[in-house]
Amino acid sequence: MRVSIRQLAIPLSMFLIMGLLMWAFFQRFTVAIDPQEYRCLPHWLFLIDRHDTNVQTGDLVGFVHTDGAPMIRAGTRLIKYYAAGSGSKVVIDQDVTVIDGQAHHVSMRFGLRVLKERISSYQRTEIVPDDHMFLMGTTPTSNDSRFWGSVPKNAVIGKAYVLL
Repeated sequence: MRVSIRQLAIPLSMFLIMGLLMWAFFQRFTVAIDPQEYRCLPHWLFLIDRHDTNVQTGDLVGFVHTDGAPMIRAGTRLIKYYAAGSGSKVVIDQDVTVIDGQAHHVSMRFGLRVLKERISSYQRTEIVPDDHMFLMGTTPTSNDSRFWGSVPKNAVIGKAYVLL
């Protein structure tokens, strides 16, 4: 059985086209899996648009935690909600975080227990510095800016979207 070049042309063309489309897609987007043992969001699979780094309050943000923190190695990629930007007043307490007068009821009790810390180590009022973001999760197991402070905007990989 001989296969002619004509018989191979269509499958090879389709393979080439699919390869080019995949290459173009992955030049712009990254698929991310939440690596944390204790998740800060109820989702675990995300799409990060690396070409969209102009994130706003309320967006999901993919970023690199450059400094590291308790239970997070430096260089770890994370996804959190952009809760507050430069100049925002953030009041952190055990069961509520108030950002510019708006209450966010995400308890820190679990994180304090895991870290074997008291709320007095983290309870504070702060103003988010210029070119920084205050990032939060939505679950009681969230390890976020309430524990390790704001993140510089230049750590942003891109805007994130929930896949699963």
